[in-house]
Amino acid sequence: MLREPAPLGDGAAPTGHGSGHLGAARRCRFNSMSKEQVVGGVELNVELVARFLELVNGQQLDAALAMVDPAAVLDWSRSEAPDGGIHRGHDAWRAWMSSRWEGLTGATFVTRELIEVPPDRVLVVADMRGTGRASGLEIEALGASVIEVREGSLVRVTLFQTKGEALQAVGLER
Repeated sequence: MLREPAPLGDGAAPTGHGSGHLGAARRCRFNSMSKEQVVGGVELNVELVARFLELVNGQQLDAALAMVDPAAVLDWSRSEAPDGGIHRGHDAWRAWMSSRWEGLTGATFVTRELIEVPPDRVLVVADMRGTGRASGLEIEALGASVIEVREGSLVRVTLFQTKGEALQAVGLER
């Protein structure tokens, strides 16, 4: 069953924040991640990113990394988390993802929004949620990332602290 994207009535500004800056970008909004929520008309890159996030959330690491270019860059240098930095290649991505699962019970990315940025990028707005294994504290951190896709593989993921920063980085907002 195909579910429609959630309405924008939860405080999010409409496409382009009323300014029309999104131009050719396509936008979908999600309550949570599932392949059932990919709506007709959304480009292949969005579907690829949605599937990747689904695999990561399911801790299907080998399947997720099969979608990532062997030389891909995970730029988490803007993160406030202790594992911030720039991670290159499958081994570094594997170590980073594994550390998330080791430190947090139920670590998941809950996608709020996917924005297609032609020709080769997808802007993701998501919450990182989990419970600290040592502390028992629940965490939820909202962030945005820009994922670059080339020839059907993820080649770069860049984290931003806010959606506004990510929109600026891809030239959709001033």
